[in-house]
Formats: sequence, structure tokens, C-alpha cells
Amino acid sequence: MPQTCFVIMPFGVKEDAGGRAFSFDDLYEFLIKDAIAQMDGIQALRCDEISEAGWIHSNMITHIAEAPLAVVDISTQNPNVFYELGVRHALKPSGTVLIRREGTESPFNIEGFNCIDYDLGDSDKRRAFQRRLQAFLNNARSQPAHRDSLVYDVLTDLRVERGPSICERKPRFLWDTHIYPYRLVAQPEKAVCLVAGDWRDIKHCDVWVNSENTNMQMARFYERSVSGLIRYLGATKSITGEIEQDTVAQELAAALGGAGRVEKAAVVPTGPGLLAQTNNVKAVFHVASVEGELGFGYRPIAGIERCVRNALHMADTARFRPLQLQSMLFAIMGTGTAGGDLADLAARQVGAAADYLELNPDSVIQRVYFSVFTDIMLETLTTVIEAIPNLERMPP
Repeated sequence: MPQTCFVIMPFGVKEDAGGRAFSFDDLYEFLIKDAIAQMDGIQALRCDEISEAGWIHSNMITHIAEAPLAVVDISTQNPNVFYELGVRHALKPSGTVLIRREGTESPFNIEGFNCIDYDLGDSDKRRAFQRRLQAFLNNARSQPAHRDSLVYDVLTDLRVERGPSICERKPRFLWDTHIYPYRLVAQPEKAVCLVAGDWRDIKHCDVWVNSENTNMQMARFYERSVSGLIRYLGATKSITGEIEQDTVAQELAAALGGAGRVEKAAVVPTGPGLLAQTNNVKAVFHVASVEGELGFGYRPIAGIERCVRNALHMADTARFRPLQLQSMLFAIMGTGTAGGDLADLAARQVGAAADYLELNPDSVIQRVYFSVFTDIMLETLTTVIEAIPNLERMPP
């Protein structure tokens, strides 16, 4: 399904800030909409094209808040346009592109923002504008973590919860295993995939990656985490389910050799314990993706995408060649007890996997899987992965 690019601009014939009249409808139809129509996976939408039932302002605000991309024309310095731009910048940290008619001066509060100029009367300039608009939109899609809102640049910890769509829906757990593959454009035989479902039912991944803290202290068996799940599933158990041997945690402790801490993004491999029999797992890679701070709990490490690269590199070392590894399973690291932003961390980690496979064509890993547990996670990661330029959705 194409991503929406919501276009915020005046309608009809208006005068720009310099008193020059021109048709904004022509600008939309023949420059903006035409440029976006030439791009894959994006469709333009203007307020007068909204076909949903309901109050027009309610529908408009919803699109301003939720559209992954937006184009805002500030040529007339129209109060309505600036109000809508303010709403956009307050609710969306990224994905907003400003445009203006050549010769328009930006008001003081936004004069430092990048703005694309256009000239309706010059064919060369019209084509140049369309190319720049496409480039800006592609950059916004490929770098969703890049902030173009002054609000979020200044208020770096700002989080907005909004509805009535994703944020107000109760997440629905995805029990059935389902794979959503995206192949590497440069190497179509390799893919980065989303996999929905319970890890206990996943039996096709050679390496399971365990997101750990820098102390490498695995979670307790019944904690709601991948670490606790791997620890439990890898242990040998009695007929009643009681733990008899804490196999994976004991092997991890032995690998550390008494060290109480590892470097950020370090990878410590162990065997899979009972997972070898139940889920066909050949190795578990424990990655130091979060760090603890007394009184504040855990937080994602800086440069968490290094964890993905280091895990993939570990699989390519001579030590693991006898195992003939081909696939690796990740959760999005740093989003559990560390509380990191899902979309931001997913963009960095999924992008790192795609980049590693592209830059290392001889890698033994053919498929990298990122797990999604709920319908909301699936929607978020689908948006993220479809914005990564070196990946493309595989046909059904």
C-alpha cells in the first residue's frame, strides 16, 4: 500500500507574499502531484481530495498527524498553512518538506529551514524543482530518524501519544507465524524479513540473537523478554517443566570467564541448549545492546545498530563456518525494558542489516529476520522497512 504524502497549500488562484497571482491548483496538479506520481510507493493527497466521511477539519488534522510525508507551500504566508505546519511540526518529528515560489522570503521563525524554490514560468526550473522534491522525499523516507521539526530538535525527549488510530488501539498479538520478505536490490538472493508470531514456533532460523545488557545478565525465566524466553527454552526441563539445567545461562557465564562487564555492542556466542532440538537453532549470539544506570534502569546504547553489524560479522568468522549458518533472528533491540523508540531503533537496525548484506556480498547469511509481536509493531516496521532504499518487497 502506497505511503501518503499530504500536501498543505492554498487552493485556487492566490497572490504570493510578493503580490504575484498564480494558480495553486495548477501547481499541485502539474508539478507536485506529477512529481510524486513518478515515485514508487508514494501517493499525493490534498485536503480537497479527502473522500472520507466526517468533519473536514478532523480528517485534515488526522492526515497532518499521521501521513509519513508532507509537503507544505509557504508562498502566500497564509495563516491557515502556517497553523497546519505548526500542527505538523508539533506532532511529527520528521518527513516534512517545505516549498515556496521563487522570490518568497521565509518568516523569521522558519528562515533556517531548507526550502525548495519553484518557478512556474520556466520549464527547466519546473523540472529541476520536481527532481529536488523527489530527492527530498526520498531522503525523508530513507532516514525516518532524521528530524526536520524545530520542536523535536529543541525538546529532544518529547513524545506525543495520539489517536484515534494506532496509539489508542489495543495491540493484538500475532500468534500465527508469517513471514514478510524484502529482498536486497543489489543481491536478490538475499533478504531482510519481518516475521510475525511466537518465537516458540519459529523453527527456520539458525542463529537467535539475544538482546542483553553490558553485564550479560540474562533475564529470569518467566520475565516477559526475549532473554528470559531463550534462557527457558534452552534449558533442560523435567517432565513437569521444572528447570533441571540452566544450559544457556551457564554457558554464557563460562564464556565470560568471571568478567562482570563487556564492551557496548559486544557479541558473546553460546550454544543453543535444548533449542537445537526444539527449534533447529545452531547458536545463540548474546549482544550488549543496553546498559544500566543506578536509579534510572536500562537504556539503549549509543550506536545500537553496531549490535546488528557485529552479530552478522560474528556469523561470518571462521569459527562458525562448520555450522553452515544461513539465517539470523533479531528482536528490535532496546525497545523492551530500555524503553527506546520503536520506529527510530527499527530504522537503524533494519537499515544496518540491509547495509551489511549489501557491503558483504560473500556473507554466509542469506536471510535476516526481525520479529514483530503485535499488529501495531507490524504496521510500524512495515513503514520503516519500505522506506529503506536498498530493499524491495518480494512478490507473493
